[in-house]
Amino acid sequence: MAKNENYDDMKELFSGDISLPESLSKEKIVQKIKNSAVTPEKKKNVRVFPRVLAAAAAFAVVAVGAVAGYRMSLNTQRPVRYNPAVLQEEIRQETAPAQNAAPAQTAEKAYKELNVGTKKISLSKFKSEKDAENYRKNALAEFSKQRYDNILEYGVFETAKSAAAADMAAPTMAATGTNGNAETGKLELSEFGKTNVQVDGVDEADIVKTDGNFLYIISNNTLSIIDAGTMKLMSQTELKASEKKKSAYISDMYLSGNRLVVTGYETENNDDFSAKDSMYSYSYSCIHFLVSDSFSAVFDITERDSIKELRRVKQDGSIVSSRMIGSYLYTVTSYSPDYKKDTAFYAKINDEKLTCDDIYIDKSKKNASISTVISCYDTADENSKISKKSVIAEGNTVYCSSDTLYVACPDYDENKTTTDIHAFSLKSGEITYKGSTSVPGTCSGQYMMDQSGKYFRIATTDYNYKTDLDVSSLYVIDENMKVIGRLENIAHDEQIKSVRFMGNTAYVVTFKNTDPLFAIDLSRPNKPEILGEVKLPGFSSYLHPLSENLLIGIGYDGDEENADFSKVKISLFDVSNKKKPKEVTSHVMKNAECRVDSNDAKAFLMIDENTFGIPVAYYNGSNTKFVFKTFTVENNKFTEKNVYVHSSKEDYSNVFRGTFIGNYVYTISDTTVKQFDMQSEKELSSLTYYERKETPEVENNPDSDATVAYTATTKAGAQTQTTRAS
Repeated sequence: MAKNENYDDMKELFSGDISLPESLSKEKIVQKIKNSAVTPEKKKNVRVFPRVLAAAAAFAVVAVGAVAGYRMSLNTQRPVRYNPAVLQEEIRQETAPAQNAAPAQTAEKAYKELNVGTKKISLSKFKSEKDAENYRKNALAEFSKQRYDNILEYGVFETAKSAAAADMAAPTMAATGTNGNAETGKLELSEFGKTNVQVDGVDEADIVKTDGNFLYIISNNTLSIIDAGTMKLMSQTELKASEKKKSAYISDMYLSGNRLVVTGYETENNDDFSAKDSMYSYSYSCIHFLVSDSFSAVFDITERDSIKELRRVKQDGSIVSSRMIGSYLYTVTSYSPDYKKDTAFYAKINDEKLTCDDIYIDKSKKNASISTVISCYDTADENSKISKKSVIAEGNTVYCSSDTLYVACPDYDENKTTTDIHAFSLKSGEITYKGSTSVPGTCSGQYMMDQSGKYFRIATTDYNYKTDLDVSSLYVIDENMKVIGRLENIAHDEQIKSVRFMGNTAYVVTFKNTDPLFAIDLSRPNKPEILGEVKLPGFSSYLHPLSENLLIGIGYDGDEENADFSKVKISLFDVSNKKKPKEVTSHVMKNAECRVDSNDAKAFLMIDENTFGIPVAYYNGSNTKFVFKTFTVENNKFTEKNVYVHSSKEDYSNVFRGTFIGNYVYTISDTTVKQFDMQSEKELSSLTYYERKETPEVENNPDSDATVAYTATTKAGAQTQTTRAS
C-alpha cells in the first residue's frame, strides 16, 4: 500500500484538465485505503490477480539496467576464495546424477473440453490529426482516473521509488565470452560460441557477443572490447545522452561484421522520486519512470582500439525487445505519452512524429493509452530510411520469424484476461501491418509463441474468476489472423511454465505441485491434441531440443507438494514416442542457482551437437561459488564433462556466464574474464577489465538492497572514449 498523504499534489499530477469525481476525494480515498487493508484472514486466502502482478512486474521494467543480472541476496555477499581443483571435486560430489525411478506414464487427456472464447480484432487508422486529438481527449479522463486509482491502491509509487533507486545504484552486468590462446595469441580453431536464439537467422541482442577473435562485453554501463587471443583490453566506450539533463544506459548489443549496434535508453537526471516532481505513468503491466527514451547506436569497429559511432536512432518509449535480420534492426518500444503536455498519440523517432498513416487503433477500446512503436532501418547504411509503425496497445512480448513480427498485448478487465496479437510483415526493411486477433489468457515469454509455415501458435494461461482456477491453453492462428484451432484447459488448475515448439509438436510444461510435460500434436492445425505426458516433481523453466527425439529441461527439483528453488534440476526427456514421453535421466545441483530459463535462454550455450554448458552459482550461507559446467549427452545419460571455476579477487558478481572458442573456454563476470584449456580445465589467463570503487549512494532507504553504487576505473593500456548522440 502506498503511503502518500499529499493528495493535492497527486491530483494535480494525474487529473490533467478534468475534474475528479466524488469517489476520488481525499475522504473517499482514505476510507478506501482503510477498507483494503490486508487482514490475517484475507492474507490466508489471497489470490494473485493480474493488477497486483502488474506492480511486481514494474520492478523488471524499471530496473532495465540490471536486466541480465542475478538480482538475489547471494550476490550481495562476499564469496570465499577457493582452490579450484578442490572445488571441482567438491561440486562433482555434491551434484552426482540423480537415480530416478521410472516415471509413471499416462495417455489420458488431462483436460476437459472448454470454449473460453476468442475474437477477431479490427484495427483502423485515424482519419486526421483532429480525429486523433478527439480520441486523446476522450481517453484522458478514464486514463487519469485509472492511473490515480491504481497508484493509491497498489503502492506503485513506493514500488517505483525502490526499484528506480536500485537501478541507479547497481551496475549493468555482463556475461558470455569468446576465444583465443593467451599463450600464443593465436586462435587454433574457427569455432566459437554463438548466442542462443529462438529462430534461426533472427539474431537477438545480448550483453556479450564474439566474432571468434574478440570479446564484446557490456558491463557496468560500458562497452569493453577484448582481444581473446592475447587477453588484452582493446578499448572501453561509454555512451552519453543526447542532452546534458539526461543519462544514457546501455542494455545489450548486436554484432554484424565490422558493425556493432548497441541498444539502450535515456532517463531524466532526477534524484527526487516524489509524485509531484517525477512523471510516473502507470499501466497494467509496466511503469515508465522519468519518461525514458530508447535508442540504438551503430559503431564502426574496424579498429577495435578506436571504434567510431556512425549513427544513433532515438525512439520514444521504453524498449520491449528487438531483433536483427541480416543488417536490418527492428526495435519495439512501449510509449506512454504525458497527457498533460502531449497533444496527440504521436510517438517520435529521431524527433520526427509518426503520421496518421503510421498508427493503428482498436477504436472499440475507448480508454487505450499506451502505444507500441516498431521501427526498422539498415545498420549497414548510415543514410538508410527508417520504416515505422505504431498500434495503440500495450505490447510486452515479441516473437519474430524471418518474415513476420508478432506483438502480444495483454488486456485486463475485472472479469477476464486476454491477449491481443498484432502481426506485422517484414520485407526488405519495410514494416507492413498484417492483422490482429485475440485469445484468452496471457503468455509469459517469447518461447510461448511460434510460427510454422503459415500458422502462428501461442500458449497462454488464464485465471478463471468464476471457478478460481488457472486455465492453460494453446491456440493456432492462420495467415489471416483467424483462430482456427484450440486446445484449452490442458492441465487442471496449472500454469504454463515453459514451451518448446518443434515442427508439428509442442512440448508444454505446466506446474502447480508436479511437472507434467505434455506432447501436443499440431499436425492438424484445426484440431491440436495431447498425445502423451509424463509427470515429475518440480518443473522445467526452459526446454532446449538436443535432437528430434531428445529434449533438455532446465528448472527446479521438488517433491509431490512443492518445487525446491534451492535445487537446480537438468532433465533429459526421450520424446521419440510422443504418446509416451519419458525422463530418462536427470542431474540435480543442491544449494544452487542457474539463470537459464525462458526469459534468459541466452545463458544456455551449445558447444557441439551433444555438449552444452550452463553457468551455476553455488551458495552456502555467506559463501558463493561461481562455476561454468559442461555436460555431454551419451547413451541417454548426462555425463558431467568439465567444471571451470571462476575464483578471483572479486567480491561481487551479479552475472556469470561461459563461452568457448576452439579448444578454449572463457568464463565472464561483471569485472573479470578467464581463459581455460577446454580439456584439462587449467586456467591459462585472467583479465580484470573493470575495477570498482564503492561509494555510498542510497542514503534515504537503508532497507534497500541497493545501498552501494560503483564507479569505473579503466584498465591501463585501454583507450577510453565517450560518445554523445548528435
